Amino acid sequence: MKRFSLALLVLFLLFGLLPCAGAQTRIMVASDLHYLSPSLFEKDNPYFLKAVATGAGKATMNSAELLEGLLAEARHQQPDLLLLTGDLTFNGEAVSHQELAQALRALQAEGIPILVIPGNHDINNENAVRFTDDGLEWVDNVSSDGFARCWAGMLAGEMTGPGFSGVVRLSDRVWVAAGDYSVYEDRLEAHGSATDAHLQWMSEVMAAAQAGATVVSASHQTLRSHTEYSAHTFRVIGGEKIAALLSEGGCRLNLCGHMHTQHILPGEALTDIATGSFCVPPHRYGIVTVEEDGSLGYDAFSVCPEHLPVGLCEETREFFRSTMYKGLRVELMAMGVFDQKLIDMVGFAMDVNEYYFAGTLSEHPEVFADPARALWKQYERSSSFAHYLTLLLGEEITDDLHWRSAP
Repeated sequence: MKRFSLALLVLFLLFGLLPCAGAQTRIMVASDLHYLSPSLFEKDNPYFLKAVATGAGKATMNSAELLEGLLAEARHQQPDLLLLTGDLTFNGEAVSHQELAQALRALQAEGIPILVIPGNHDINNENAVRFTDDGLEWVDNVSSDGFARCWAGMLAGEMTGPGFSGVVRLSDRVWVAAGDYSVYEDRLEAHGSATDAHLQWMSEVMAAAQAGATVVSASHQTLRSHTEYSAHTFRVIGGEKIAALLSEGGCRLNLCGHMHTQHILPGEALTDIATGSFCVPPHRYGIVTVEEDGSLGYDAFSVCPEHLPVGLCEETREFFRSTMYKGLRVELMAMGVFDQKLIDMVGFAMDVNEYYFAGTLSEHPEVFADPARALWKQYERSSSFAHYLTLLLGEEITDDLHWRSAP
């Protein structure tokens, strides 16, 4: 009996030392950090307050705290790769890039590989400023060369393509193909464009992957139009051609951001998942899993309140709602809406917008029957926000926090 037990122990130890061929690969993805160095602003500076008041609810004043929260989440999750899909900085300030890269490099030294893709805010941004008592003071931004130097060791280094496009092989069976479609040098496009060079690069990547690798694609902008209200605003121009190449090559998932909303656009072949902006509550990130059989999964998470200063989650949520409240109140009063009707319409709009950005509209069916929805629809032709709400609530509402593919 003792010999049998000893033999089992030896076998257990031997197999425990062997690499696990069926090990799950996990990718943590976050987007649109919009980090702004605390050296460039004071929280009570009126010029800064004006800038963030029109910043779509970005909690820029809490950049440093949110960065620490992201690092804590990564240490907790221990992914095989931390992927950041662009708009790393507020407006491409060199010092913001340097501080963010330094913090992430320390995380990388702890054994967590990191891959970054620049976004449309990050390179050659003429809006890089310091907020002073006298107004705005222009500061150094980064060029493409400066970005390459700052982020060395965290860029895709294999099968490189236009800009900072390239491949990271997490293993023989799992590749990440990071596409950089933003326009930096002449800034002719507001968001991004897929050139012939991008198409050639992606064709070569997918051809090489035919040996059996599961490819996960990544970009800053979406490859497809996610919503009717945004039309083509957030997608790569020509992104459907990239999506077709990915689909034909067997890729089933593209990870992106840019929209600031948590949104999953399923497809028969390729699913496009926009992870919500990490600087917008509830501060989303995603975990992608690649199983041994090639099946994929995605789950969205919010930063754990314990990884942030006490009360910060409530503070950023209130800021997100308050910036919207002021604008809506002014707009409705200008249209002659007052009293309880105004209160009902503003409250409804703030709730819907919060749920939509968080990716939780499917968890709140009550908003679709709320009488305030009909009130907003009356102003669909005279109010851009009413039009936005009408289109948004008219779309098919699905689960935007979880997704699974077949093997």
